[in-house]
Amino acid sequence: QVGLTPQRKQAFELMQSRVLKPETTIAGQVAAAAYHDISAAQTPLATQAHADLSMEEDLPGFSNLSGNSQALLQAVIDGGYQWTLLDREQNILQIASDTQRHVLIDGALTSRTPASAMVVAEHRHAAKKVLAAAGLPVARGAKFTRWPEAKAAFEQSFARKSIVVKPEQRSHGLAVEQFAVPPTAKQFAQAFHAANQDHGVLVEMMGRGTTYHFTVIGRRVVSVLENAAANVVGDGRKSIKELIALKNGKRPNARQLKLDETANRQLKLQSVTMNTVLRRGQQIFLASAAHPQTGGDIY
Repeated sequence: QVGLTPQRKQAFELMQSRVLKPETTIAGQVAAAAYHDISAAQTPLATQAHADLSMEEDLPGFSNLSGNSQALLQAVIDGGYQWTLLDREQNILQIASDTQRHVLIDGALTSRTPASAMVVAEHRHAAKKVLAAAGLPVARGAKFTRWPEAKAAFEQSFARKSIVVKPEQRSHGLAVEQFAVPPTAKQFAQAFHAANQDHGVLVEMMGRGTTYHFTVIGRRVVSVLENAAANVVGDGRKSIKELIALKNGKRPNARQLKLDETANRQLKLQSVTMNTVLRRGQQIFLASAAHPQTGGDIY
């Protein structure tokens, strides 16, 4: 508060009081009425956070977290709550008591903030932990942010398994590689570096099946879509390249089939080329990930 004008100091103190005593705000009173016990749950955390906000040293073992997250985590630990760090880089923390479980992002966004669900959904590793905690089956795997660790894990385990390599942050099917046949070291390296964007890479055990997209509103399923990877079906006359051009002519730009390195690699795995004429009814896939943005079909 050093150097603040009287007006700014007053505004700062007002906002600080609202943060430390949310039950005094209109929103806090509405939430208390809606959830009954929310103020009781917040009070010990708010009290402890008041002391932790003034700490000058980083929380041991969590120095790379934001100041907000460190203060919150210290309060959680001191309060005896159960907690799980879902994603260190994104400051996503899950706190649980005997009756409640909440996800907090950067010590600010909570499970009661719609934006928090979007952030968790964007980051696959954190989303998997939330789903697993709810008792839902998730693919076994690990997150890597550095190539040496990923390379070592590949040599020790992944080299002999069917795996999927993809960006940790949701990428709409881009830079996702599925290896039904265990990849070579070169293939794994190429897939890792292609997927290694801002937030690391997920390497998971591959599970065969069909991809479905559920739309849920108010706990009610309102639609279900089946997604299929980009593909063409032969007519006995046209080449794969011609079939792709024909299909793209009926599609918007956002869902065009792509003639890229991934497509060529998929064709090679199926022992065909762009000039191959497929027999009538023969289906060939151009991608491994089933997503509309990579040219996939929706049913």
